Amino acid sequence: MLFYLNIADALFTAGVIYPVLIRFLLVKCGFEIAVRWFTGLVGLTALLAWLLAVPNPEHIFRKPEKWSKLAVWVDMDAFRNPAFNWFTAGVCFMFFGFYAIFFNLEDVSHATHLSLPSHHSY
Repeated sequence: MLFYLNIADALFTAGVIYPVLIRFLLVKCGFEIAVRWFTGLVGLTALLAWLLAVPNPEHIFRKPEKWSKLAVWVDMDAFRNPAFNWFTAGVCFMFFGFYAIFFNLEDVSHATHLSLPSHHSY
């Protein structure tokens, strides 16, 4: 359960906090200073995640004979599992549905004058 809460927190931070912060900083401080502050914040949160992450001591680390083999990076047995295939297809179609919203909503709201008056498309 804690794993899912951490993912939800990370999605909220990266999906909501970062974009809102960069928009306000761009308008208030300008591009160069906004990028510096944003880089510092992302670096700080990444450092906190790195410092607070604790590996599972029960995890067995399997060191492969050759790192260049395809089986090291891709589990081909997973593709024989119908549940995995349906899950992968579902996630793929879900992101195709979100693609239009994520990348076009801002432009459509700006073009139809539904966005804030001080909003600039970057």
